[in-house]
Amino acid sequence: MFGTRHHRRVSFPTAIVVLAAALFASQAQAEDRALLIGIGQYQGGVTLPGVSDDPVLMRDIVKKMGFADNQIKLLEDRDATKAGILSSMKNWLGQSKAGERVVFYFSGHGSRVKDLNGDEADGCDEALVPYDLDNLLIDDELGEAIAALPSNNVLVVLDSCFSGTATKSQITGQSAGSRLRPKVLQKSGAMACDKAINISKGARGTGVVGLKEESLRVIPTPADPAPTARNQTLIEFDAAAPNEVALTDEGGSLFTLGLHEKVMATKGPVSFAELREYTAQYIRTKVNALGDIGFLAYHPQLQGPEALLSQNMLQFGRAAQAAPSLPEITAVNSGRELLDRYLNTSAFKVEIHSNQPTYKLGEAIRYQIYSSDDGYLNLLELDEQGNIAVLFPNKYNPNNQIIGGETNRFPSLQFGNYDFRAVEPYGKTRVVALITPEPLNLYNAPGNINGDFRVLLNVAQFQKLAAMLKATGVMPLPTGTTFGASSADIEVRP
Repeated sequence: MFGTRHHRRVSFPTAIVVLAAALFASQAQAEDRALLIGIGQYQGGVTLPGVSDDPVLMRDIVKKMGFADNQIKLLEDRDATKAGILSSMKNWLGQSKAGERVVFYFSGHGSRVKDLNGDEADGCDEALVPYDLDNLLIDDELGEAIAALPSNNVLVVLDSCFSGTATKSQITGQSAGSRLRPKVLQKSGAMACDKAINISKGARGTGVVGLKEESLRVIPTPADPAPTARNQTLIEFDAAAPNEVALTDEGGSLFTLGLHEKVMATKGPVSFAELREYTAQYIRTKVNALGDIGFLAYHPQLQGPEALLSQNMLQFGRAAQAAPSLPEITAVNSGRELLDRYLNTSAFKVEIHSNQPTYKLGEAIRYQIYSSDDGYLNLLELDEQGNIAVLFPNKYNPNNQIIGGETNRFPSLQFGNYDFRAVEPYGKTRVVALITPEPLNLYNAPGNINGDFRVLLNVAQFQKLAAMLKATGVMPLPTGTTFGASSADIEVRP
């Protein structure tokens, strides 16, 4: 999160930070200002395709928020040096007054380096990478520049990232010409700060027949940040955790694309909680559609006073306006909706891979499941009709505890003497690995026993399952979670 060097920090890679005063000037009196930065061409020939589209997409968003063209300044490529960014913040955004609205947007490379002043709990400083690559804009410096603005209604959107890899090579996905790139530039001094949790460890309908490495958890920020000396309220919206890679594609960065799509398509109010859910689903869908590209989906993070998460983002800095909020988890309307909520809020690294994407009837199905953390595994299958089957644990093995840092194979004698086979009906299914830190056995969940499986077939059963998850504290909260989740898709063909 943002703040001065002595008070609080900004979390990267991407954040929406809202600093809202209790009373605001009217729109007619306000001289709102927006600074939109995009760096697709860096000094020395370093390029980041797609980023040049991001400020244009963000301009659409701020115009929908009520900003006029003459209140929006674009700063791109060679103009976006560290000195140029700080100068524009001081001389453009700094002309705002209390009660007026300020938007600061950055899209480009991000980095993480060793913290030198001891103000970071994880020992790492996050940084934006300006056009002049060697002059990083450290989170402390950016926080101080934000704190110096006269406006007490400041919205900051950062679409950048951190990664432990130094690769700048193009990554080509397996779907129709789509190309993704990590928005990361590793700098010297990164040391232990150079680990990203959404780098894949892997390479790229089911029936049952008769050493730990360092935890790769999403780095959280406080759910309710402390107020500043000016009694400002803070909401922070991260496109990816500080230890996750964010990606860009031709046409724009995935987070900005998802944010733009939702905001521009919405006819009425849209809440911060809605935007977090939508962008998480958008990113996961895009990344998963490309197959094994070396990166996993990353997870937008939302922090702030819970009462403000349902406020309308478009009315930021004006009188509070309620917006539609996400339904209570126990009111989900489908099995897919229930599982998507968990997949969109994973707190640590989980991977699941099948031994092949398609199967014929009777073929053996194998899964490899990796979790960075110790926990209790529940393996769930969602079919095309929306039904959920609990594949594991099962009657052959009720013990579902696994060790973090290891790749577990299912089925195997370690987890019971049984086999997985492809059975009817034909079609595609999604298999979800859910790992919780506390004991949880969904074979005992509400539903019907169908052969070897616990099966949930209707909304009432899905809602009872959600209630069971809620009662055990396994909740897909927008402000932080404790479980890990991932999925793989398979297809049974004639």
